[in-house]
Amino acid sequence: AEASAIASLAEPVIRLFFRRTRQKPFGVLLAQRNEIPVGRGLGASASLCVGVAAGLNALAGSPMDRQQLLN
Repeated sequence: AEASAIASLAEPVIRLFFRRTRQKPFGVLLAQRNEIPVGRGLGASASLCVGVAAGLNALAGSPMDRQQLLN
């Protein structure tokens, strides 16, 4: 996917993560590689959002448990 499309999907997830965890925001560089065609209703956007949240959580020392991430 195009960089601007990735950013537009990831930005709200990033903002919500830092708001909910009350962690000091830190910078991240995102890269996406998958086999899911974008725009076909197969979950590419959802996969990206879950991946971003899980990655941020790992980088921040796992302040959220699995259930918190899914909410």
